[in-house]
Amino acid sequence: MIYPSLRFDHLVHMSDDTGLLQHARWSIGDPNHGYTLDDNARAFVVALQAYAITNRTDLLILARRYLAFMLYAQREDGLFRNFAGYDRQWLESEGSPDSNGRALWALGYGVNHAPEKGMCDAALWMFNRAKTSIEWLTSPRAVASAMLGCAEVYAANENAAVMLAHIDQYAAYLAGLFQQVADDKWQWFERSLTYGNATLAQAMLVAGKLTGSKRYLEVGQRSLEFLIKTTFVNDQLNLIGQNGWYQQDSPAATFDQQPIDAACMTEALLTAASILEQPRYHTLAQSALEWFYGRNCHALPLYNAVTGGCFDALIAKGVNQNQGAESTLAHLSARLAFGE
Repeated sequence: MIYPSLRFDHLVHMSDDTGLLQHARWSIGDPNHGYTLDDNARAFVVALQAYAITNRTDLLILARRYLAFMLYAQREDGLFRNFAGYDRQWLESEGSPDSNGRALWALGYGVNHAPEKGMCDAALWMFNRAKTSIEWLTSPRAVASAMLGCAEVYAANENAAVMLAHIDQYAAYLAGLFQQVADDKWQWFERSLTYGNATLAQAMLVAGKLTGSKRYLEVGQRSLEFLIKTTFVNDQLNLIGQNGWYQQDSPAATFDQQPIDAACMTEALLTAASILEQPRYHTLAQSALEWFYGRNCHALPLYNAVTGGCFDALIAKGVNQNQGAESTLAHLSARLAFGE
């Protein structure tokens, strides 16, 4: 399959002087729902990845803006808030564990990949301030995100020994959850599959590679294989729906299927292809990416070639026509994982 050319029109449209708007009505950014740390952290990574490929100055400017939003979101104690109104006022005193973990992942990426020293230094300063959040995270997805952030900082050779210790600590925690829950049929960390599942397997594979732990690699591969068995039908990705998710010993929900899950699967499979050196995972990653272009249960594209955005979900009656930040970033991150 020939993939569409990379376009960033909708990302630019959805961004203003504050950051990236959370929601859209069709293709129009909706100020009524303000901004989130989650989206701006993801956007920071996407903008850096896009700049590395295109060398477009406007994307680097956006990356700075998203990083500035993260700076605004960080409290004096290092933790982050998540939801902000269009008036830039915070709607909560403390963000969710998952949003804090996502911020750590994005900042770690910035430390390792930002093209300007000032951006790297700012990201590292914010990451170090957030060490308290690294200590208390227990949500599996937050832990996985934090691990991947630590891996980026480790790769940048910043506090390498400390980062490796954090990676080992949290990989041991996830491996412990896996040992408690997994059986012959259910190879997972929790008794349900919800959103962003593949990130957990991805983090365990990375931890296994960096620490040299065969146990972590085994958990990463077993959990990824469980996801593949659960979500691929004849090499076509059929994601778990958010209308009930997939509870152990109950049928999996089919809709609504979320673009973020297709992106997480794409990235995890590419990580597996690299670390485990098995081409099969690369082939499956291509199938996961093609979910955006119509290789799905409705044979409908979620990528909007006119706007450069991505529709918000695959629903029972077709496609949710709104093109919000999370879905657009999901497509871009999955597409950028394959390069130009």
